[in-house]
Amino acid sequence: MTSPWPDPAYTPAYELLTAAENHLAALHHAHRVKYGHSAEPHAAAAMYALQYATLILQPAVPDTHEPAFLDNAERLLELMKNWRDAALGLGEFAPAAPDTALPALRLVPGRRSDRP
Repeated sequence: MTSPWPDPAYTPAYELLTAAENHLAALHHAHRVKYGHSAEPHAAAAMYALQYATLILQPAVPDTHEPAFLDNAERLLELMKNWRDAALGLGEFAPAAPDTALPALRLVPGRRSDRP
C-alpha cells in the first residue's frame, strides 16, 4: 500500500509550524529594530528550527506556497547543522570561560566596616 503524496492530513501541522515561525520572526525583527541586534539566541534558534521544519514539510502539504524564506534555504540548511550548539550554548556558541568573564561582586561574610 502506498501513501498519497501530498497528503492533506499534514495541513494542520504545517499551519501550526507556519504560524509559530511567523510569530517568532516578527519578534525577531521587532527586537532587531528596538535594540539594534538579533534576538536572544534561544529564540533565534527556535525560529530557524521552525523554518527548517516548515521547509521540510511543505512538499507533503497540498496547495501550499513555498515559504517566504525559501530564498534563504541553503543558509538555513547550513544553520541547522549548528542550531543545537547555538541553542544550548555549546562549541563556538559557549559562554566565555570564567577567567575571561567580567568580575562579579561577591558577598563576604564578616563584620561590617565602620568606615563611611
